[in-house]
Amino acid sequence: LNPWARSQPHALGPARRAAALARMAAGTSGWNAWAEAMLRLHARLDDDPSALAVWRVLAEVDFTDEAFPDVVDMAGCIFPGDARFDGAAFSGDVWFNMAQFRGKASFRQARFGGDASFDRCRFVGDADFGEAH
Repeated sequence: LNPWARSQPHALGPARRAAALARMAAGTSGWNAWAEAMLRLHARLDDDPSALAVWRVLAEVDFTDEAFPDVVDMAGCIFPGDARFDGAAFSGDVWFNMAQFRGKASFRQARFGGDASFDRCRFVGDADFGEAH
């Protein structure tokens, strides 16, 4: 489900990002297969604090300062944990229509070079678009 988690501790962040970019390239169905599996796993953890802490690390998507040179189509995607797009640069259009953010969603200081659509998006946790433009 998350083979990147077997990386050395110093490589976890880059490995998690590479895995998320690969899921993004696989499209909505590939992304959501992972997200739904993560949500099923969360349901089985029975409020075990240690297991939930590990789950949060595995479920987080961190695209902080990522440069997206092309169109980004995340329409309908499910983000099971926190999603961080802080400082991300989107050069083309961005579609998050009907996306579901189950944890915190942060687009703080994100830069949108084209149109950005969040129509019918669902934010379960806090959403932060501070200083985004």
